Formats: sequence, structure tokens, C-alpha cells
Amino acid sequence: VFFHYDDSLRPALASVARYARIKQDVLARTEETAILVVDKSDKIFFPERRVLPELRTAGTYELIARLIERAPVYYFGVNLPPDALSWLNTERLSGGLKITLLKEYGYESLYRFAK
Repeated sequence: VFFHYDDSLRPALASVARYARIKQDVLARTEETAILVVDKSDKIFFPERRVLPELRTAGTYELIARLIERAPVYYFGVNLPPDALSWLNTERLSGGLKITLLKEYGYESLYRFAK
């Protein structure tokens, strides 16, 4: 219960500490008015930042295109392979919208949307 399973106390404490470090770094890199698109990390950044769930839906991409006119928009989630990042920038995002890598945190990264 305490030491031998992925959801036991020791790994859980390590995970909480890791996300506390990520949270502080992301908050330092993003504006107070920023919106973070997240897959499952809403509880890390809310209420300090506004969050929008699920990058990979058509509605989210359309919303990002409108939100970028009003506030900085970022994505925090799993690392995007170079071919996926290229596909987003050339095929999926429209209206001059681009996504760029800001910082990697192990298997997750922070990206910024910009026009």
C-alpha cells in the first residue's frame, strides 16, 4: 500500500511534487490572462489560469482561433512528435495560427499558439 504499487504513497507523493514544480514553471512562463488547453491537467492549473479541455476536437481548434484574438493561448499535454507538430501547423490550424514548443517537462510539454 505504501511503497510497492504505482498508486501507492511514495509514487503519489513524487507525482504531486513533480506537478507542483511544473505548475510553478508554467505559471511563470504564461500571462495571468492566458488560457491553457489541457488534456487531463486542468486540476494543476485551475484556478490560477483559465483552462480549456481536449486539444484534439474540431470545436477546440475553432475556439482557439477565436480566443487567440482576446488572450494568449497555450497547450499543455503529451509531447507532440515533430510530424504531428508539422501536421498541426500545415494542415489542421487555419487563419495563420501556429503552435510552437516552449518547454518540455519529461513526457509532457508546454506549447504556445500564435498568429
